[in-house]
Amino acid sequence: MPVSTEFPLGGEVPREYSSMLDPFVALTAAAVATETIQLGTAIVILPQHDPINCAKAVSCIDLLSQGRMVLGIGAGWNAPELRNHGTDPKTRFKLMRERVEAMRMLWTEEVAEYHGEMVELEASWQWPKPG
Repeated sequence: MPVSTEFPLGGEVPREYSSMLDPFVALTAAAVATETIQLGTAIVILPQHDPINCAKAVSCIDLLSQGRMVLGIGAGWNAPELRNHGTDPKTRFKLMRERVEAMRMLWTEEVAEYHGEMVELEASWQWPKPG
């Protein structure tokens, strides 16, 4: 979280917001410690995540939790934070859409391939597939 962040609700960024656990690490721990609750992200800011790594993390949590993983996504609002991750805030929605499309290909196709304006994925395998 960049120190220069201006919280849209006014005031300083709450410590709870700026110091959240990584959702994939926390959900992995929850997956192995529980048996029935749904496990989900509130919002993963997808423009801050590589689609190949994100698809793999979600698939692995889904496998470990026996199909209880729910992925919530968003494009982000914090321009300095987006820029720190190499994303132009003006194109974040397009980038998010293409990353979702690429991830869907990884999750559903035997050999996944995606060619967008912002995301390029040559023929690839990705296992496990989510349930």
